[in-house]
Amino acid sequence: MSGGIGAGKSTVARMLKKLGAVVIDADKIGHQVLKKTEVIEKIRRRWGSDVLNRKGEVDRKKLARAVFDDEAELKALQRIVHPLILREIRKRIEEFREESESGVIVLDAPLLHETKLDALCDAVIYVEANRRARANRLKEERGWRMSEVLKREKFQLKPSQKRRLADYIVRNSGSLEETFRQVEELWKSLTQTRKR
Repeated sequence: MSGGIGAGKSTVARMLKKLGAVVIDADKIGHQVLKKTEVIEKIRRRWGSDVLNRKGEVDRKKLARAVFDDEAELKALQRIVHPLILREIRKRIEEFREESESGVIVLDAPLLHETKLDALCDAVIYVEANRRARANRLKEERGWRMSEVLKREKFQLKPSQKRRLADYIVRNSGSLEETFRQVEELWKSLTQTRKR
């Protein structure tokens, strides 16, 4: 699943889970990876103890300030964490293939195309929301201004590029009910495809 920051990928993933999909949340895996001792040590060596909290854990907000202003710094972080995240995602896909009753596994990953995870997918769902809806959500949920969103998005494919790479599109600028109706239709299509 792909989409711009704040488009509602996780909301659509939760809806698909409610319908019977197994969901792999790449962000949650990333948070777990940041708790690994060897990762913390590599981050401390690169950016200093200033990006750690009092317990010696990675403070994600401080780390974000250190990397999202400089592409070289962001790439350095990605070299540390992405191999571990990608390995865990692949492991979970293999495990869930055995467990999933519906046969539908949803990979909720912000950098789906950028990390080449789309190659593991049978289909890509693009979650679309207009800029105003995204800005409102991100301000409410994370306290971000649009300038923060744009700063982070400059290191990703543009939403228009992600949209072109999608097999399905879910529009998520309206009510949750409107989105869920689209997700139900999408679910029918996904499960019929799996049965063939």
